[in-house]
Amino acid sequence: MTEVEVEDLRRRWRNPVRAHVPGTDVPYVVMAGSFVFLDGEHAFWDVHDPDRTVVIGLDHERFANLVLEVDDPQATAAAINAALARRS
Repeated sequence: MTEVEVEDLRRRWRNPVRAHVPGTDVPYVVMAGSFVFLDGEHAFWDVHDPDRTVVIGLDHERFANLVLEVDDPQATAAAINAALARRS
């Protein structure tokens, strides 16, 4: 794991140029599963509300990122980044 960020994902949420392999993709409702975007990013998403997400960067894994919906994105990102800092 490299870092956790809170990003504005609405652009990707609304972008129809993506392939889900496999995944559930109901525009503006849910993105869940494995997705490949036009820029080549391969990520796992589990999101209903793009305003409540964190992006977890991964190293040496099948996916470049995990994009997950959480209750408090800022607090979640801060807690995980603090744990990563203590680890290194």
